[in-house]
This record gives sequence, C-alpha cells and structure tokens, in this order.
Amino acid sequence: MIILLALAIPVMLPAQEPTAPVPEAAPAEPSTSFSPEEILEAWGWYLAQQIDLAGLALDESEISALSVGMLAASRGEQPKVDLEKIAPFVQDYLTARSESILAEKSTVGKSAEAAYFAELESNSDIIKLASGLCYEVIEAGSGAYPSPEDVVVVHYTGKLLDGSVFDSSVPRGEPSSFQLNQVIPGWTQGLQKISVGGTIKLYIPADLAYGDAGRPGIPPASTLIFDIELLEVKAAIPPAASAPGMP
Repeated sequence: MIILLALAIPVMLPAQEPTAPVPEAAPAEPSTSFSPEEILEAWGWYLAQQIDLAGLALDESEISALSVGMLAASRGEQPKVDLEKIAPFVQDYLTARSESILAEKSTVGKSAEAAYFAELESNSDIIKLASGLCYEVIEAGSGAYPSPEDVVVVHYTGKLLDGSVFDSSVPRGEPSSFQLNQVIPGWTQGLQKISVGGTIKLYIPADLAYGDAGRPGIPPASTLIFDIELLEVKAAIPPAASAPGMP
C-alpha cells in the first residue's frame, strides 16, 4: 500500500528550465537461448572439426560404428577390445583412409587443372611460363619491379576454380606484406612481371602452390587464381649481425 499511495500523490517540484527531450532508448534485442540438444549438437560439430572427421569421408555405417564407441565411453563402459592391441590397427586404418582420400582428391584436382589450363591457352592475353604459371597483366604499373629478396605490399584475392574465395586482404581493409622469396613459387614468379601500381591475375598450378597436400580451405592439387595489386616494394630487412663471440 505504501508504494501505491506514493505513486498516487503528485509530487510538487520547483519550476525548471525546459531541457532537451531525452532520446528514446533503443529497443533491447531479444535474448538468445539454445536448447540442450542444440548446445550438444554444436559441441559435437566442434569436436568433429577438431579431429577433421569430414576428412575421413566416413559413410553412415562407419559413423554409426564410431557412435557406438563414443556412447559406450559416455556410459563409463570398457571397450570390447584391448586398446593396446588395437591401437596400431586404428592408426593404420586412419593412415590408409587419409592417403586414399588424398589420392582421390589429387586425381580430381589434377584433372580439373589440365582442363582449365587447356582453355587458358586459347586466350592470347594470358602468358604461360615454362614453369607452368600463367598470368595476365591487367596494369603494368610505373614504379619499381620487385626482386625475390624484396618485401611486396599488396592487396589480393585468392580463388579456387569454382570461384569460391579462400583468402583476401580486401575485406580486411589492410594490405598484406610478404617477402617475395618466402611465398608460394607462383607468387614469386608472377609478381616480378609487374611494377608498383600494377595489377596482375595469376593462374597458379598446384605444383607452384600447395601441391597435393593442400591447406585448410584449399583442397589437394588445387589450381589457385589470384588477383593482385602491387602497392609498394620495400627492401627486405637484413638479419641482425651476430654479436662478437656469439655463433
């Protein structure tokens, strides 16, 4: 009752100068909540990513067998086989599986690469080097040409043959710097074909990029396509001289 009475009695305040209206507060965003099932599903996805489960390309029956073992462990049950005895077989299985998938992906990548570079040969604007690198100078530039020992400052976008972008400095809004002889050979060779202010498109075969190993986001034997703008060339900083008496 005290609260209700206080609200009901008007409070007389001294007159004040008018003030600017207070802006209305932005509506609060609805709170996000997740069910336990969604949380556990997300955790399961994370664990599978950590061990690169997708890289093994398991089918449903194999995933089911894996789940049986995980379920048993979650219940505190002991494995049905001696782990010390089966461990070498697990390792052999995983190694063979990985090598088989890698070989399959490499075959697919090399086949796609051969077809793609065959098409490039019909484009008179594209130059092919003896190494296999193809490039197209979009703008030659008017500054200094980099040497392999130089540091290049560039904006770049790298794509796979399907057009998907695997890396780019452009959205980050910051150019990147690389010592030219410490990057993939396709870059080392290609960027020496333009000078500061120039732009170039590189078509890099897998052998001049990441080969059969690939990289995260780059499948094995991938042809890489780069659009690169050369912004600056800087001399590499020589390693500091060793102090007297130091190796």
